[in-house]
Amino acid sequence: MFAPLLVLLCLPAAPLAQEPPPAQAAPLAASPFSADLQAEYLAGTPIVIPITANNPDEAASRVVADLARRPWLVHFILTDAEGRTQRRHTTPPETDDGGTLRLPPRGQRRVLLEIPSGGALKAGEYTLTVELQSAASPVSLAHGPIRITPPAPLAADFGAAVPGAELHGQRTAWVHNAATGRELYLHIADGADPRKTLSMQRLSALPTRGRPVLAAVGSTDPGGGHVVWPSSPRRLHVLRLHASVPRGEPRDVEVPWPAVELISRGASHSSGGVLLPLWVPAPRGSGGDLQLLVIDSHGRPSFRRMGRFDARPDSVRATVGQNGTAWFAVRRGQHLDLYDAEPSSTLPVSGRRLVSGPSPLITERWVLLNGAGEHTGGLSLMVLLSGPQGLEARWIGLQGSELKREVLAPPAEGETAVGLVPNGWHSPGVLLRTEKGTMRYREGIHTNSVPAGTTAEEIVRDTDGRPWVRGIAQGAPIVATPLNR
Repeated sequence: MFAPLLVLLCLPAAPLAQEPPPAQAAPLAASPFSADLQAEYLAGTPIVIPITANNPDEAASRVVADLARRPWLVHFILTDAEGRTQRRHTTPPETDDGGTLRLPPRGQRRVLLEIPSGGALKAGEYTLTVELQSAASPVSLAHGPIRITPPAPLAADFGAAVPGAELHGQRTAWVHNAATGRELYLHIADGADPRKTLSMQRLSALPTRGRPVLAAVGSTDPGGGHVVWPSSPRRLHVLRLHASVPRGEPRDVEVPWPAVELISRGASHSSGGVLLPLWVPAPRGSGGDLQLLVIDSHGRPSFRRMGRFDARPDSVRATVGQNGTAWFAVRRGQHLDLYDAEPSSTLPVSGRRLVSGPSPLITERWVLLNGAGEHTGGLSLMVLLSGPQGLEARWIGLQGSELKREVLAPPAEGETAVGLVPNGWHSPGVLLRTEKGTMRYREGIHTNSVPAGTTAEEIVRDTDGRPWVRGIAQGAPIVATPLNR
């Protein structure tokens, strides 16, 4: 009847053994399954229903149907406000191999099944029944009212801190203004064409007005990571992701200081932990401490000092290397220092000077370079300086060696350079702000206007290196516009 668009699996709570398929489909026993319904779903996006199989027995295992292999066993019955009913399900094959899974004692399996063509449903009120087909009679897994509504984004973090992100999709954490409160979603756009949506996943309710921030992830773990948001001057909420879906509930972390600032997006470690730089202002004056909050894979927090400074750093940029190391570039005035950290250590985090000189540093970005000539490539930093001849871009290796230097055209009169968009070994793009607050993007001989308030992280590149500017829009929710070159 219908073909599925998506079947996405989360990791089970315990290892599962694959059973050999019987000759014919085995009848299903009393259902161990349950389904979770949201009050609200987004119009124009796939509607995905989590279905969980539980084995509460503490001693014996249990065999259940493998719904990932047999999604046609689940039917979705929708009734609209006028009482019209439609049944949607995946078309079963001619032969059902009866695929099953063995749940270990107290084991659990969670599968996400998409309502066929659910993204085409019109906005409105519905009643949804999720039904499991069994040998005896259908079993209702969930039943209740749902609402389909256009996306209403309030804020977004575009998460462009991953060098090479265009290779596996651009991630955006955004806040939806739902009728029942604020909801956190994760949007993943196609790296080849940022206008195309690869995935839209609800992550969590947001009981506070904190702005979500995506931690940086490595290129080898694009589907993992964490989303972090503050709810008070001393409390943070951390949600771990696996395969771009929530892994458990958000964890609350309270810091031992009266007030802190999450000064950087942080870095997710391959072990499942996350490292978050915090600025702790001193009780008096403009100085303070830079602390690293380390949350391990079990959610346990610890703190490591990075340094005491006379003033708040101008910026802290986090990223994750290809070997899983978390790197932090700290800019203060004309100096750029580099720190690296492992979550297992308890020692203070030490840094080393990477750039220092008379030319004022404007901004910096992480860049993933391909091997070229005598350079092996890999993770590097690009810095933008205000030099005697105008703007100057430098490519800096992690050991401090200068890999390349290029003089760029100076800003026009009344313009100020505020952002940098790397392009591998090629000339970067520069974000400019005029005295009137308007924004322009310049790359090579081309200059384009961009929306007021645009930041460099909202400008990304596709797999061909072309720049795009991203933003939020009612009903979209994430839009991308190409910047012609």
